Amino acid sequence: MYVPPPHPPATAALLQNHPPNADAIAAVASQWPFQNAEEATEWINTIEYSPAKDGALSDVAERFISSHPEISAEWIAGIGDAKKRDEAYKELEDSVHFWIDYNPTAVRKWLPTASLPEEMKSRLLAELKK
Repeated sequence: MYVPPPHPPATAALLQNHPPNADAIAAVASQWPFQNAEEATEWINTIEYSPAKDGALSDVAERFISSHPEISAEWIAGIGDAKKRDEAYKELEDSVHFWIDYNPTAVRKWLPTASLPEEMKSRLLAELKK
C-alpha cells in the first residue's frame, strides 16, 4: 500500500542530490501541489528534463485540470515532450471552456497572464467576448 511522503518539501530536498527517479518524483508531485501549489511548481521546475518529470507534470496537470486550470496550465508548460504537452493543452482548453461558462470573471482575470500558447489564449479570449 502506498503511503504518501509525510512532508513533501523535505522529500523534495532529498531528491535534489539524486538522479531523477520516477517513483520519488511522482510521490512528491502527487501530494505537494494540494498543500502548496506555488512551492510545488517552483520545485518541479528545478528538476532537469526527464520522462519521469514529464510523467509527474502530466499527472498533476490532469488532477487539477477541472478544479484549478490555472495550476494545471503551469504544470503543462513544463512538459518537455512536445506531443504530450500539446495533448495536455488540448485537454486544458476543453476544461477552460467549461470554466468560461461557470466563472467568466475568473477566466478574464487569469487569462492575460496564463502560461498558455498565444493561439490558445486568442481562442479563449474570443470565446469570452461572445
